[in-house]
Amino acid sequence: MKVSIYNEPRGSGIGGSEFVAALLAEAFGKEHEVHLYHRIPNLTVEKLAANMGTDLKNVQLHYVDVPDIESQLSRRNPLSHFKQSKEWLAEW
Repeated sequence: MKVSIYNEPRGSGIGGSEFVAALLAEAFGKEHEVHLYHRIPNLTVEKLAANMGTDLKNVQLHYVDVPDIESQLSRRNPLSHFKQSKEWLAEW
């Protein structure tokens, strides 16, 4: 089975969300083909594995350059934010 993991961190460095994504990728990678999508330029599977102490030999890393749409989304209404995000991602 193919497993895709999309990690969209708030910062520009390697931190908590990357750690969780790496752990998930490692666990799924033991029995499945894993694709990990991220938004950190110059991040390699070797760098991620070394920094997180994980075995990512069955994981393929993919950089995704997605424009920042946060300023266009509603912050007052969580349901509206969800709907706008969903519509934007469907177009992408």
